[in-house]
Amino acid sequence: MTTAARTERTGPNSFEVRIAPDSYDEESREFELVMSTGARVRRHSWLRGAYDEVLSLDPAHIRLDRINSGRAPFAEEHRAHQIDKIVGSVVEGSVQVRDGQLVGRVRMHETERAREIEARMANGELCNVSLGYATHEQEVVESEEGPDTRTAVDWEPYEVSLVPMGADDGAHTRSAALETECVVRSTTETPMKTKQTPKSSDAPEPTDQRAGAPEQPAEGNRAPAAPPASPPTDLAAERMAAAAAERERAAEIRKLARKAKLEDEVADDLIERGVELDEARSAIIDSWAKREDGGEISNRVSVELEEGVKHADAITRAFMDRFDRRKYGMKDDDDARGLRGESILELGMRHLRALGVPVDGFTSKNARAKQILQTRGHTTTDFPAILANIAGRILSDGFESAPRDFEPLVRERSAPDFKEIRTVKLGAASQLERVLEGGEYEHGTIGEGAEAYRVLKYGRILQITREAIINDDLDTFTRLPQKLGQQAALIENLIFWALLGENPLLADGLPLFHASRGNIVTSPLGQAGLTEARTAMRLQTDLDGRTRINVIPRFIAVPAELEMEARRLLVLNTVPNETSQANPFTGTLAPIGSPFLSDYSDREWYMLASPSEVDTLEMAYLQGERAPYLETQDGFETDGVKLKLRHQFGMKPIDHRGLVKSTGQG
Repeated sequence: MTTAARTERTGPNSFEVRIAPDSYDEESREFELVMSTGARVRRHSWLRGAYDEVLSLDPAHIRLDRINSGRAPFAEEHRAHQIDKIVGSVVEGSVQVRDGQLVGRVRMHETERAREIEARMANGELCNVSLGYATHEQEVVESEEGPDTRTAVDWEPYEVSLVPMGADDGAHTRSAALETECVVRSTTETPMKTKQTPKSSDAPEPTDQRAGAPEQPAEGNRAPAAPPASPPTDLAAERMAAAAAERERAAEIRKLARKAKLEDEVADDLIERGVELDEARSAIIDSWAKREDGGEISNRVSVELEEGVKHADAITRAFMDRFDRRKYGMKDDDDARGLRGESILELGMRHLRALGVPVDGFTSKNARAKQILQTRGHTTTDFPAILANIAGRILSDGFESAPRDFEPLVRERSAPDFKEIRTVKLGAASQLERVLEGGEYEHGTIGEGAEAYRVLKYGRILQITREAIINDDLDTFTRLPQKLGQQAALIENLIFWALLGENPLLADGLPLFHASRGNIVTSPLGQAGLTEARTAMRLQTDLDGRTRINVIPRFIAVPAELEMEARRLLVLNTVPNETSQANPFTGTLAPIGSPFLSDYSDREWYMLASPSEVDTLEMAYLQGERAPYLETQDGFETDGVKLKLRHQFGMKPIDHRGLVKSTGQG
């Protein structure tokens, strides 16, 4: 047995547990967590291969200062670096080793999102949380017969995060900034040699050493020999058949437990107790139902889940690097760099092997592609789900990177459903009135606006086919989703600019821009035209037609043909020869050029107020789906997986007073 010490750079890791709904304290808004029991967990590294990790629960081996500081975050999906994702914090001094377990409490914050999550956690709807930690020293026992065992004897928890049910790529942090220097002390464990049977010449004479055994009768007193027995049965064959049946029973129980996302201990217990397959199936269903009801706290990640997440994460990074190395390229020390040259089919087969799926019998590309698509556990670690996740990420990036210049011009809101959205207006009757000493406050009125609109659905269906995997068709999973993300941004642009260019009718029966509204002028773009439009907007009145509402213009929207002229007027800062030649509009208005306005006119332009200061145009997304969303469905009519892109939003002008149009006719 040999021992060696070295230093490695190790990334942060996570340990998934479940929160107990019945630990909720409504007054303090706190939940208790069992963060770790030190159970052995199978992990994987592309460099080191599979290994078993154990967290030492000796208090001397855990650095608790950081997690107990009162500043350790409770976040969504290990995104503690995003302020809006932090929904709570670990209670100061609450994390400790108690009864052989690492326990602690989290307290929710006073935000709307935190309140929403708190209610779902209290109801048992959200139970999975994950402890993020870093290791500083490990003791490794290297085995020649199985996976190495790595015991963390100096480790530091630093955050707790809520994670979805099942595997999730974001549930395992990979930020290089959180990497730590870890001292690794290795011991090589040599398997013991099988004890050899002594030679026949050295063997002692057989004796009967049983206590109280009767003495053997003398030769002359022995009973007559028994008649010859019938030919003996084939005991070896029977033993082989029994062993095969036992292996089949054990394999089926483990398979059922994996499908139910249960821990290995459940299957091990059923196998060791010799429970028949039908009875084991019922027990697994009962355990699954109990877990889904939130009545059971899981203190470790299942091997399949943890391994699936690790492989899915590495494959995703390799795939994204292959698609666009400048944007998604892996770092030099990324342990998945060796995968980026592999084809889609090769990555899929590698992933199945890592999950323990037998694939050696599939030799043709067609058979391999079929196996990749048909091996489904309905989790995010399925290979088709990995491809769908990659497509969804690229689609979202394509949407976010596409130009949507109208965003500063529209007020954004969230809609809970597809019901009609009605706006609310404050009329002149709601102006503040002086209250005399001892006098009463007058009642104002809040009127429901006449403008109404709905969130509408837009979408398209894609498909991950067997042919695309065989042909290593990268564009199916990358370029096409990227283009569809851009198309989602395009439909928003088309609908928004049509609200200005088509001059739609409002609820009172008049167009958005009309002479009777005092929001239409005729001057071309220039200082004189800007002065005329600004004056028209500044003179707008409230619903009573008398009270000035002090609207201040902030933006100019022009077609592509007038974009450079607008920038010259509003951005270019030149020093005039005389004061009278100075441009009073320089730096006061933000120019926005749009080619979509060119479809309606190359001379018309618009002045707009900020939607945060006065009602102008409004846009609503369906709650929780601001960006395009992908859903997956197994294909039946064709070999593949269908991806349904859905984008849901609505737009409407809600008031004319913050908008002025110029026909540009002079």
